Amino acid sequence: MLSIAVAGFWGWKQLASKKIPGFVPRGARAALDMPAVITPSGGKPVDARLLNMSADGFAALCSATLPIGSRISLFLPELGRLSAQVRWALGARVGAVFTVEPDEAARQYIGNLLAADNEPSPVLVTEEAGA
Repeated sequence: MLSIAVAGFWGWKQLASKKIPGFVPRGARAALDMPAVITPSGGKPVDARLLNMSADGFAALCSATLPIGSRISLFLPELGRLSAQVRWALGARVGAVFTVEPDEAARQYIGNLLAADNEPSPVLVTEEAGA
């Protein structure tokens, strides 16, 4: 609980530079809103919406609850199947970390998502009247 209050006060970049026990810095994330399928180990596929993705994992909104610690696989047509483990769950929202490093094609796809999400917004330049 302290780390949340501290993070709100200092901000994440300053917090990452502090040596606070248990703090794990987050990598860059691409904000998403795309359909996905998550399959719990030994379970039935669950429809999900991918909310964000990083090189290390993802967050999703699921049609069923997934217990923290459960082994899952994420399926996206563009990436195929990626193995992961649920690290946090809040109702239907889950965050998971990849348990097997994504292959080269998947890393490239995730890298493209991150690059596109971090591009500056285009600026419309107009001439002033009478200029």
